[in-house]
Amino acid sequence: MTKAKAKLDTMGRLEALLSEWHEAQKSLTQVKLREQELRQQIFQLAFPNPERGSNYATLPYNMVLIGRPRHSYSVDADKLSELHLADEVLQKVIRYRPEVREAAYVQLPMEAKAILSEAVTEKPGLPSIEIKPADKVRR
Repeated sequence: MTKAKAKLDTMGRLEALLSEWHEAQKSLTQVKLREQELRQQIFQLAFPNPERGSNYATLPYNMVLIGRPRHSYSVDADKLSELHLADEVLQKVIRYRPEVREAAYVQLPMEAKAILSEAVTEKPGLPSIEIKPADKVRR
């Protein structure tokens, strides 16, 4: 097989995979949105006045629907540092999770990475891909 034919074959396979991925991505978005809508409707219908924690609704065939309301919280770190709260209160309420800052981590000297490797594990994740018009891409 010539290089030109191999490249053409690769491009054809890539186009087919990109097309299939794009359709799957659209379907996934639609399915996720519909699932969230249905979950919200079911929860509101089954638990019109939900309590924090677990809520229970009896279903036919000896089944039970369990619903737990979720609450999202965000913390303004600057304002939090200005508050005069006891450390034990902060430690009880606010969770601090160590996170690796990838850009800084990859720039570390090998000696520092070697030391950190005792506490930091690096493993491949799911890659991200997107498709944009060429004139919208900065290279």
